[in-house]
Amino acid sequence: MIRNLAWVTLHHGVGRAAVFVFFLALPRLLGIEVTGRFTLWYTVILMLCQPLLDFSLNMVVVKYTARGDVGVVRRAFIFAAGFFPLLLLGLYVVALVGPWPDDLIGLLLLSFGLSLSLNLVFSYFRGLEDLRIEGVVGGGSKLLGPFLLFALVALGVGAPDPGPWLPALAMVGVGIGGWVLLMVFFSGRLQKLVAALRTAAPAERSGFSLVREGLALGAVGLVCVLYLRIDVVMLGAMVGESEVGFYFTASKIVETAFIVPHILMLVVFPRLVKAPDVAPLLRRFSWMLAGLSLVASAAVIALGIWAVPAIYGSSLARISTMVFALAPTIAPVYLGYLFTQLLVVRDLQGRYLAIAVAGLVLNLALNALLIPTYQGVGAAAATVATELLITAAAVVTALRAAPASGSDR
Repeated sequence: MIRNLAWVTLHHGVGRAAVFVFFLALPRLLGIEVTGRFTLWYTVILMLCQPLLDFSLNMVVVKYTARGDVGVVRRAFIFAAGFFPLLLLGLYVVALVGPWPDDLIGLLLLSFGLSLSLNLVFSYFRGLEDLRIEGVVGGGSKLLGPFLLFALVALGVGAPDPGPWLPALAMVGVGIGGWVLLMVFFSGRLQKLVAALRTAAPAERSGFSLVREGLALGAVGLVCVLYLRIDVVMLGAMVGESEVGFYFTASKIVETAFIVPHILMLVVFPRLVKAPDVAPLLRRFSWMLAGLSLVASAAVIALGIWAVPAIYGSSLARISTMVFALAPTIAPVYLGYLFTQLLVVRDLQGRYLAIAVAGLVLNLALNALLIPTYQGVGAAAATVATELLITAAAVVTALRAAPASGSDR
């Protein structure tokens, strides 16, 4: 477990730090207006693409690889190879004929496609509890992000007025770099993956039941991304792109703290799947995550007090205000990682979806009520309330419910 934690930390610790620097640098390099425009459309594409494959298929691949059912995994890969290019093409066609900025959208779609395909490969090896590839390729490629961004700006690409497409171009470079690293250093592992998929026995589960599970997890992912990101879209529509730039930058600072439970659960999830009794793991990691959330909250607040003003100066002081407003999300998010994944382990996708939908409804209502008066701070308050509801409901459901019947699967 310690070795896997080290590899996952290399990917998501170093990688999240690189992403943090990438988004932190945008207001200084490109200005708050361009930052707001880029992050607004980045959020839109994130809401459209990520849940369909990143959440649903990744969870399916990890779970069934850990269970040794490679036939199900093969079906997931076939679905991804057929469906995702069609999705990307369809979204780009919509951008061409609609009011979307098609140059920016095209680059964002390409970067998401590269990233999600890499994550699907990582998920297979994660199910085998082999996270070396994820550590090297994921961490190494994400380090390219800020380097490429600074290089493009230094070279004067798009000067004198670079647009929001410039950070999107850097993100495409990250995805390409990841596949280059994968093929150069782990071609043998890739060949073994392809061989395993080719020789896999037919899946024991019917295709229909697998589709139902994938759709349930995909719907959960979509709803979760909506309630996490819809505030950015609503801020852009109701207040303006500058407020989006302030709020998105603050949210990225706070979300940096979420790397800790994310790393931990990547390692723990396969063990939860295999454990005959999850109670000891639950007790151990509940206390661990609760303690870590307090440390992370203190660190984020300290960043808001000292680091943010030093980086951005008094003209962007609203970023600190929004950091403080978002900091109370940290504790429920930490525990939520554990208990929402426990719902997936127990095949309670249907109940997880119901909880997520309730959170989305609450989030939409609170954003509509609070944003007109309190703007970004109101959006932060809506996020805090939503995270508290989601986590409380997940804890109660996971502890009280037996593994689901077929209707929940």
